[in-house]
Amino acid sequence: MNFERKLNNALANGFRVREVPMGYAIVSPFLWLDDGPVTFYGRVEGGQIRFEDSGDTLVQIEDAIDLGSEARLQTVRDLAGSHGLIFDEADNAFRSQWVPIDNSDAAIFSFLSFMNRIQDVTMLTREKVEHSFRDDLVAAVQEFFEGRADVQERAAIAPDHGEYVTDVLVTAANGRSAAIYAATSEPKALEALLSAELIQREGMRNVTPFLVYEDLLASSVSKRTRTRTINHDILRLGDWSGGKREIVSKVQTALGSIAA
Repeated sequence: MNFERKLNNALANGFRVREVPMGYAIVSPFLWLDDGPVTFYGRVEGGQIRFEDSGDTLVQIEDAIDLGSEARLQTVRDLAGSHGLIFDEADNAFRSQWVPIDNSDAAIFSFLSFMNRIQDVTMLTREKVEHSFRDDLVAAVQEFFEGRADVQERAAIAPDHGEYVTDVLVTAANGRSAAIYAATSEPKALEALLSAELIQREGMRNVTPFLVYEDLLASSVSKRTRTRTINHDILRLGDWSGGKREIVSKVQTALGSIAA
């Protein structure tokens, strides 16, 4: 099976692949900082492939935020490391490990997840109100499920998928869990979409992904991405402006039978 066909089979609709001298250019349906598509590359040697950016990712990030701070630069290093990527600081490039082309699905998703999450670096100075919304959401979930389910903040959706980190993960005694994301920004909404794609692709039937908007109609998340989240087969939405009780009730329903 050639790589183009494999990618089209493995990923959601909206991805485009074209051959370039080094291998392949992969154009995703997700948005980058400049509102263009998130694009990365597959470099092929023999029967192996590695994924890499164009080399200007950090340049565009620095257009939005000063990375002169060692703490912010360390955030980038840590983020790359958590996705299993090599951060070549000499030429500001990000690269995956080499993997067999026929076994590249996980590496594709991991690199795309990184490209979406690195945009969060530009949100390190986001307004306090956005932090408050996320904190209020986490607090409401913790309060409602205290003593009835396990609630973990910033936990991975599954032990073997540590790069897919939720805002809050609720796990019932019956083994079902709710992976909850707060839609505080475009990258956060895309992160929820990627997690939902992974859950669906790997048949993780005990995990239900949730994306909660502070106000769906007035969200800073682009209309295009909001439409994708609304139309996704398994991603469930919540609107904080409609009341926290409705949101925690949806989560409770997804978890099924838990202690009252």
